[in-house]
Amino acid sequence: MPYDNCDGESVPWPGLSAEQTGVWLHRYQRNARVYAWGFYVALLPLVFIIIWTSMGELNADVFWSLGFFALVTFLLAFFSQRTAEAQWVGVVVDKYIKTTTPPRHTSGRNGGSGYFCIAVLTKQNKKVLIRASQAVYAYFALGDLIFKAPALNWPEKATLAGSTRMCLCCGAVLQQLEAACPRCQAPVLDHDAAFRFSANE
Repeated sequence: MPYDNCDGESVPWPGLSAEQTGVWLHRYQRNARVYAWGFYVALLPLVFIIIWTSMGELNADVFWSLGFFALVTFLLAFFSQRTAEAQWVGVVVDKYIKTTTPPRHTSGRNGGSGYFCIAVLTKQNKKVLIRASQAVYAYFALGDLIFKAPALNWPEKATLAGSTRMCLCCGAVLQQLEAACPRCQAPVLDHDAAFRFSANE
């Protein structure tokens, strides 16, 4: 996708091409699954050894403890992976700062803190809450049509405006002309290809 430079000339996009973006997204999605489940599988033998050592002998309690740990860890990995794999297109319907109530033993001067929230209503009529940084909170406006690609952590506007865009991996707000994210070094994806990937088009 070309862009117009400061002289009004159309020059090649500095990031990945549409074809490269599709390949990168599929590979990133596959690797995310491998890393998530690979970590889970690799953790079980280590936990088994720790439980066995702490028990002092190999008995039924060791296997019950390992089974309980495996079940809890599996559920956490499953739901975490399902959240990461979610893909949607939706509209920003609300933005607000969520304040937390301070503990009772603290004084008023050390009172509660807050964090930025963005509420999105997807085309499937589901509400998605995004806990955002101040930069991301300012980047999205009410009424923006946005999308989230599977396996990636952050959404993006369906139509880019201004000179900035989002890194879909780490959530940094960066200049559109960057070839890679300065924070996480992920390549800047072709916007239209990423949107089609999210919308299954």
